[in-house]
Amino acid sequence: MRADDATKLSAAAGGRVSGPPGPGDYAANVVFLSEGEPERKDPWNAESYMSIVARIDASGSGVAEVGFLAPEMASLYLQVGRRMLLMEGPKVVGEAAIVGLLP
Repeated sequence: MRADDATKLSAAAGGRVSGPPGPGDYAANVVFLSEGEPERKDPWNAESYMSIVARIDASGSGVAEVGFLAPEMASLYLQVGRRMLLMEGPKVVGEAAIVGLLP
């Protein structure tokens, strides 16, 4: 899957104090939002909570290749345009949207 990171949250808005992750592999958790769901008040308690590894390239394009530790569970949620919340522990640190699916 390819996802953008266009809506990084600032530290003041709850994002990472150290800033966005640099190039390379970044492990986090995600919660997928349902269509039309603007936000999730309790993302920690979502059915779609799962672990990812994002490979962030050095080009600065804002697009990362994302893999899942349980791909069979993630497949239910993988549609282009679907939004997800990036989490570190119980804290939402960013948002992303699926921009493409890799074979």
